[in-house]
Amino acid sequence: MQESGKSVLVGIDFSPASELALNHAARLAERLQARLDLVYIHQPVVIGNPEFILVPPDQRAAIAGAERQLRELAARFADRVHFQVHARIGEPVSGLLELAAERAPEFLVVGSHGRGLVMRVLLGSVAEQLCRRSHTPVVVIPAAERAAKTRAGTALTPAGPEQERMPIRVSHIMTPNPRCCTPDTNLGEIAQRMLDSDCGEIPVVDGLDTRVPVGVITDRDIVCRAVAQGKNPLELRARDCMSRPVITVTPETSIEECCKLMAQYRLRRMPVVDEKGRCCGLVAQADLAKNASARKTAELVKEVSQTSYV
Repeated sequence: MQESGKSVLVGIDFSPASELALNHAARLAERLQARLDLVYIHQPVVIGNPEFILVPPDQRAAIAGAERQLRELAARFADRVHFQVHARIGEPVSGLLELAAERAPEFLVVGSHGRGLVMRVLLGSVAEQLCRRSHTPVVVIPAAERAAKTRAGTALTPAGPEQERMPIRVSHIMTPNPRCCTPDTNLGEIAQRMLDSDCGEIPVVDGLDTRVPVGVITDRDIVCRAVAQGKNPLELRARDCMSRPVITVTPETSIEECCKLMAQYRLRRMPVVDEKGRCCGLVAQADLAKNASARKTAELVKEVSQTSYV
């Protein structure tokens, strides 16, 4: 059992949803040869001045108990992955984001609708906020995923990675109708679109009416090809920084083939085009991580992390 220096961080609130998330995170960590970080964030009862949090003895005892429970959970995977446990007091979203910033994990895995007796962490709203605010790819595991017979042949099985099945097509997981720009769009406007859409990539199309992709522009493109070069980004346009040629898939492309293409070209995101070549969607590495098998996800992350172009 080797450790690559990578890590997979999973939020735990001891609910059935977080147990599903833990199982998925353990498989990812095993395939990535990464450390598994189990995290519990206990939101304290604030007494008196909100700026001065008083933690009663029973809550301090709860943290100690949580650490023991985390170790018991992690012990199930001790023969497959190295692990560390973290029990902290704080606000759930901020606590998870702070630890993710400290640990720089490959993925942050959380369960949705995970309700403990006192609604500690990982309510659906918390998972949603993490997706919006995290710089780390977030994998959200639905609470009912194991029991439900999901759409389009998607199934999560309790068996090993070889028996995992994936959604059939890109259309099942892509973000539809993404915001686009043209080669002549000002970088300031592009940055605003990224902010408004909470995304890190905008497809560049020949025209907003035709929407045929001619490239992509990412936040990293703007930083590396404009800001780092001492150029004023407000004086530049998409054509000055965009990446090309553009690699695309169609809605009918299989998830497996999409993983292969992303790994081959070391891409984090890919535009999706319809039968007329128009941009109709965007698929990201995080989308695949939520839906592909742990084996496919690990292979993809391994390739992309070597040199990531987009």
